[in-house]
Amino acid sequence: MTYDLTPFITDLDRGWLQARVTWTPHGGGDTVTAESDYADARSGTAHLGCGIEQCLDDLGLPQFNDETKYLAVCDLINRQLRHHPWALLHCPEGVARLELIPPPS
Repeated sequence: MTYDLTPFITDLDRGWLQARVTWTPHGGGDTVTAESDYADARSGTAHLGCGIEQCLDDLGLPQFNDETKYLAVCDLINRQLRHHPWALLHCPEGVARLELIPPPS
């Protein structure tokens, strides 16, 4: 990993990381943004796992009905988070950008 996670930690004991996720749909529609501690650093790197479910709820998007898709999306994001504090996910319906941010004061 090439960056310090300390500025993004919301809970030292749990290792949660604050993130902002922006969803921009293709073909019109409103861009939606949500912020919460969706990611964690328990493994020593930024990692998105179960937080994806809350993120989808907060953005008003449907849950994945397929565990394989869920794991594939998390893997794509986690591979990017190993290198920098943001990740982009391009899909047929739109683009999601997850960026780690400092927690609210």
